[in-house]
Amino acid sequence: MFRTHRHLNSWDPFRELQLIKDQMGKLLGNVSGAPESFGYPVNIWSDDDGYVLTLEIPGLDADSINVNVENNQVSIEAEKKDSIPEGVAVHRKECGTGKMTCAYQLPSHIDQSKVAASYKNGVLSLTLPKSQEAKARKIKITA
Repeated sequence: MFRTHRHLNSWDPFRELQLIKDQMGKLLGNVSGAPESFGYPVNIWSDDDGYVLTLEIPGLDADSINVNVENNQVSIEAEKKDSIPEGVAVHRKECGTGKMTCAYQLPSHIDQSKVAASYKNGVLSLTLPKSQEAKARKIKITA
């Protein structure tokens, strides 16, 4: 008698839908005209003083990037222009173009007056100091 072992793989319909959406986006581009969400790698870390956010967005001019901070939300908008001149035959086009946007919610409020941003070698770096109210304070206990 032979026994067959069936391994059940869990099927995630939402993952499948996301894969279909990604593939359609690659085929059709952004046909809706709405800003696309970033698909670029981001790192966010913090210490007692604040947060650092680094976002890899190569191929942009620093002037085409807008950063907005409100309370504990950081919003980034950018526009990537097409580098292919008009009137030429395109044999392959994988580099995305158009308006892009993303937003990140941080655990505490930011001191907007001290936010610093730089863009070097395709990496946007934001230094986001915590507001005084958000910083941990040592409370002196009196006896």
